[in-house]
Amino acid sequence: MMFRLLPAAAMTATALATMTAGAATVDVYGVVDTGLHYVKADSGDTSVTMDSGISKGSRVGLIGSEDLGGGYKIVFNLETGFSLDDGSFDNTKNRLFNRNAYLGVDSPYGEVRFGRQGALGSGVNGSIFLNSYTVFGNLYKEAQALQIINHQVMRADNMIRYESPDMAGLRLYGEYSNGVDGDDAVPSSQRDRFAALGAQYRRGPLRVVFVADNYFYERGSSPYNRDDSQTYNLGIRWKLDDLTLYGAYQYGHNVEKVGNQMTRYKDTKNTLCGNEGFDSHAVVLGATHEVLGGKLKIQTGYVTGDYDTFTVTVKSGKRTDVKVEADAWQIALGYDYPLSKRTYLYAAASYVDRTYKENGKEVSGSKKTDTVRAAMLGICHSF
Repeated sequence: MMFRLLPAAAMTATALATMTAGAATVDVYGVVDTGLHYVKADSGDTSVTMDSGISKGSRVGLIGSEDLGGGYKIVFNLETGFSLDDGSFDNTKNRLFNRNAYLGVDSPYGEVRFGRQGALGSGVNGSIFLNSYTVFGNLYKEAQALQIINHQVMRADNMIRYESPDMAGLRLYGEYSNGVDGDDAVPSSQRDRFAALGAQYRRGPLRVVFVADNYFYERGSSPYNRDDSQTYNLGIRWKLDDLTLYGAYQYGHNVEKVGNQMTRYKDTKNTLCGNEGFDSHAVVLGATHEVLGGKLKIQTGYVTGDYDTFTVTVKSGKRTDVKVEADAWQIALGYDYPLSKRTYLYAAASYVDRTYKENGKEVSGSKKTDTVRAAMLGICHSF
């Protein structure tokens, strides 16, 4: 079904791209990004691969608006991602527009959007936190700030989002999803929901942001349903001529992960676990400096988290108490060099060291105690 839709979607995109009707505009845009990616982890083998979307996700999209008069206009965005190395869709559910699919109204009182969109605290289109207040954001693989700061939701289905007009440099934001992963047809108690509030202030070279979000977990059949989780995110950015400084802090309560790798216990067929998640603190600092015609980047960060939980064997009912502790630190370097306004070369390298303990004893392996070294080199073009 997906592939039968593609020719029709392509013809529609072409027609829309050339359409001009009064004050209506539609533009086609995209990004193609590819490079070589080297990874050496203590828990596994060394790998060298050609990857898509290292510095920016490869994508193609339609964005448009129609002026209704009186300061009102209709806005929309349809965007899909793909892997440049093999031409496939970059999502497991074969969504036609997996990155963005929204329709909205912009007015003197702010903008309201409806559809699939990015979360305020994530690093994707629509975010006001991660990619703007850390050097590498959610990009550049192991160099990304997501190794330290974790977002609860990247994108959500069924989302309503509001963005206020600019008020002397201050903007307010709010969003709510009634079914994060396309499950809004089932009763409310059986779906995951998400809400977030944010505020961003800009004045001259200074930017400050705050985002708070809450993930409402479904209430399933397990006697140990997940407690809802929250994150509180603060960022600051200061530009001094060719030097830009970045700082970000996150407090997570009952969250799924420490960083982007070390995860809480989850129910299995034979074992149930407690409803708790990590309490965590994360800090990421960084700077960029324009040098030799390009941009030099450096970032470092540290995260720590812990929680008390238990497991229960379904067959025997045996309970085991577990104290989980996890921390990680990272350093990353990078350099972007523009070949034109739309094309640049990039290189980055990173080192991540993770420690994961259960009842005071280290547990090694992928997504637990591990040391990961990575490097990447590539090219990105926007159109």
